[in-house]
Amino acid sequence: MPESLRSILWWVRRSCEAMICCAVPVGSAVAPAPPPARVAHPPPSDAEIRQALLNPWDVEPVPAACIDTETLWLARLMYSETKQPDEQELVAWVVRNRAETGFRGRSTIALVAQDPYQFTAFVAGTETRRYYTSLTSESGAPGWRRTLALAYYVRHADASMRPFSLDTRHFYSERSTAHPDSFPVWTLGQTSIKPLRPRHLDAKRFRFYAGIL
Repeated sequence: MPESLRSILWWVRRSCEAMICCAVPVGSAVAPAPPPARVAHPPPSDAEIRQALLNPWDVEPVPAACIDTETLWLARLMYSETKQPDEQELVAWVVRNRAETGFRGRSTIALVAQDPYQFTAFVAGTETRRYYTSLTSESGAPGWRRTLALAYYVRHADASMRPFSLDTRHFYSERSTAHPDSFPVWTLGQTSIKPLRPRHLDAKRFRFYAGIL
């Protein structure tokens, strides 16, 4: 056999052996490619948070990747109570106060939001609960992306930015009651408080209370 042909056959044999060694046997599991790494977003600066909380109407949307489960639940509750950003920010602090003090045994925002009969929109079995729990970081409801951003800033805010004392864990909305003359029993003998930053609150829309057990 000519030497050139011998060399060719040798290379063909080596190539075939390499292919056999590298081939995946039929029925063998192939490891899936790892998912793309999630881009980490640094927390907002104190200056960004302060700007957002003092000017809630001007808050710009934040990337969806910034919205974790707790922030999403906070935004859902804020959005269910009011669509006005200045009121939403105050509602958010009441919810955060409840979580941070473990009020009624609930120490996370998700648990606070789902605490039975505490927030009208989240009563089990209602259409409002189904709607608000369906909202995600990608939903396009009017004003929703701003609410998400505002929830994000409240979640990351230093305690010094709190507009109420830590024991401010209740609010009451007269406009939301079925009967104008009805009111929660826990408001008896109580005086509503005002936030520690400029807010023009309509008492028929929201009243906030501290020290309710």
